Amino acid sequence: MILCGDQPSRREVLWLCSALPSLPFARAMTRSTAPANLKLSLVFELPKADLRALSPDGLKLCVQDWAESGHPLRVVELGTWRTVWAGRFRSAAFLAKFFADSQTLFVEGPGWVGSNVSWQTVVNLETGQRTEHQHPFLPTEIVEHWPLTDGRLLVCVQHTPPGNDTLALVEFPSYREILKVPYAVVPREPIRMSNGLRLPYSFGEAISDDRVVFVYSFDHIVVCRRTSDLRVLWTRRVPPQLHCPQVAVSADGRCVAAAAVDDSFYQIQQQAYEIAVYDGSAGATIALFKLSGSEGIALSPDGKLIAVVALERGNKREVLPTVHVHEVPSGAKLASVVHGAVKRGRHQWLTSHIGVTFTSDGRYMVTSGGATRVWSLEIGRPI
Repeated sequence: MILCGDQPSRREVLWLCSALPSLPFARAMTRSTAPANLKLSLVFELPKADLRALSPDGLKLCVQDWAESGHPLRVVELGTWRTVWAGRFRSAAFLAKFFADSQTLFVEGPGWVGSNVSWQTVVNLETGQRTEHQHPFLPTEIVEHWPLTDGRLLVCVQHTPPGNDTLALVEFPSYREILKVPYAVVPREPIRMSNGLRLPYSFGEAISDDRVVFVYSFDHIVVCRRTSDLRVLWTRRVPPQLHCPQVAVSADGRCVAAAAVDDSFYQIQQQAYEIAVYDGSAGATIALFKLSGSEGIALSPDGKLIAVVALERGNKREVLPTVHVHEVPSGAKLASVVHGAVKRGRHQWLTSHIGVTFTSDGRYMVTSGGATRVWSLEIGRPI
């Protein structure tokens, strides 16, 4: 069942949610009998840089050189591997994202010591011109910015504990509010505790490369919205014991993936995982398979491949952050790459987690965590 149309009333939401599936996901009936032949080859590496963003046109990546003083940012052109822009800011940036034009970069970082502001800067990569803004910082709020087009931002404001969380469209740098809607599409659930710790209540967020579709999850709901007017396109509910810490969307928004885990994800015990792939326009289930997707997932531009990050066991001294690429909808594993070995120890949890994403042109897959590595994709005839 899907929630469609304009922002629904509470009565409509409750009625529609009563008809949502009680099973984790509907099983896909079609199976591919001849999986593709996929080859992944390492073509470029930045050994001391973390990926911050891929451009929507698939031609550039923005990285942060963490080993250099001030943690500067730079933009590298894919294929030629030359740096087309580099810059420093008043403090180390904790976020960098491209606008839809791929020529403008949104950068955000913390203010000076003792200040109650964060700074936001928009950089024109062709001219180097910067437009700056300062925004109030409140310790009880988590503010996430998603650059769209024509200087507009999608701003997500979440409160701790959860309260009147919102999504808004604003203009930059004036921050004039164009539209604001509630973040939650159904009444929020009570705060959950596990072993004396408060469990998260909001989870994955992702936006399509064309900046048209925004996907996120909270409580036990996956939500897909249109960015132009924040209209809810569809929602999917998972059972009460599950939530979705990872979501992904294809470049054009036609496919959405969500990795569902049970509450043991926050405990030291066996964990159950399931990944569903949905049709981006209506929310119908395309595929469902049992995969460990809590570490990270990504969809290829056409939605035919899904990359899943897993922490594999190496020898007694190593953990191997690994990316497995599967075919949709069969779930058949086509290829695997090891991002790099991590030494076991007390810092293991800080250094073993990596991210994965595909470029919008489908030529490359990028893994990042301590180092950034670019892998070429070659898809041959079915095996």
